[in-house]
Amino acid sequence: MSGQKKVGTSGRDRHSGRAQGLTATTVPGETLVSRRRALTALGTGLALLARPRLAESAAPREAVASPPHQRYARLTRGLNASLWYDWLPADPQDMRNHITGKFTTLDFAQMLSLGFSHIRIPIQPDWLAPRLGSDDPSLDGNSLELLDDGLSRALGSGLAVVLDCQASPDLKARISASASLRHAMVEWWRNLADHVANHGQYHPEWTFLELFNEPGLAFATPLAYRAFAEDAIRAIREKAPQYTIVVGGPQWGSAEDLFRQLRTPIAHDNLIYSFHFYKPIQFTHQGAAWASREYGLLHDLPWDVDRGFLSPQQVAGYDPAVQDIVRSYNGEDHRKWSLAWAFTELAKWSETHGQRVWLGEFGVWRSAVRPEHRVAWIRDVRELAEEHGFGWCLWEAVGAFGLFLPGDSRPRMADPAVLAALGLN
Repeated sequence: MSGQKKVGTSGRDRHSGRAQGLTATTVPGETLVSRRRALTALGTGLALLARPRLAESAAPREAVASPPHQRYARLTRGLNASLWYDWLPADPQDMRNHITGKFTTLDFAQMLSLGFSHIRIPIQPDWLAPRLGSDDPSLDGNSLELLDDGLSRALGSGLAVVLDCQASPDLKARISASASLRHAMVEWWRNLADHVANHGQYHPEWTFLELFNEPGLAFATPLAYRAFAEDAIRAIREKAPQYTIVVGGPQWGSAEDLFRQLRTPIAHDNLIYSFHFYKPIQFTHQGAAWASREYGLLHDLPWDVDRGFLSPQQVAGYDPAVQDIVRSYNGEDHRKWSLAWAFTELAKWSETHGQRVWLGEFGVWRSAVRPEHRVAWIRDVRELAEEHGFGWCLWEAVGAFGLFLPGDSRPRMADPAVLAALGLN
């Protein structure tokens, strides 16, 4: 996602022990209490993610090494902290007020107490480097100060953080058209990795670096994306060799992007592979007019039903522009088992290559779906991720896909049904 879910032509635009210095030592400035709280919050996740198929000893001889289990387990259960460092107000003071007020220390303490182990933070790269569009990847000091301040609250609360490079559709289009801008993006990562490694608060056991969210059309082919990813990983490793890097597929972040498009892991240690899941898109994005006119006209499509659940008269009650979409949706079963194929295939890919996989986004836009159907889908996807040994991160904490209900009061009001669907309380 970038801000709100992005829809593109596909339907949405939206280390291993061999690494030096990997220890479980206390993060500088971190209290023993917060560390114990964080490890307690991981709880059953440590057992959940201890799957034999992902053990390094089970990997093929040619495979590169995954991050150690203790580090990966920090990605057991998460929330996307969207619209914090992406899609920012243009006015400098409004932007500062937004960033400092969006998520507070109380918010992060609440997330930890609910059972979450990490947050994923989308970051607009050309906000952090205002001249990036002119091929200048220099990071802005004021922006870095705002980023460090916000993330200090999250890390200080005992949550791990995933720093996600979330380019806008416009920046993606310019990256696609410019080799020099693609090089500048590599240098952007070199600069950010240097800052992260030297700042002090970003300990590699608690900080993950995500290369590029849903590349879409930013790279002409999967090979072009792989070339960029290899260059960016080398740049990060030069400055921050101990940090785990999160890599998604070359297009829209789906499971198929990994096992059909990327196909084989990138030849570097200490990577985690990410995928996003929003299938069926007609269900998860119904009512989302920002995604497309047709999605905006969809409503009340159910989940956990068999084909033929709508009568012909009910189908005819939809706007003519979407009756074919509704008719097609009505012709299929929509239950947990109907989603399992992608998870099963990705688990096979994970086992074959000895690589760890993380579900970095999943969720349902709430405006036009019955709450019980939204909750059932979230429950099914969360269970599928856990059954296959994948950590997960719900899109999103606050917003139209959000766990927390609208409002500015603190503590925030979490939707109890969604919490239950996530296996939390």
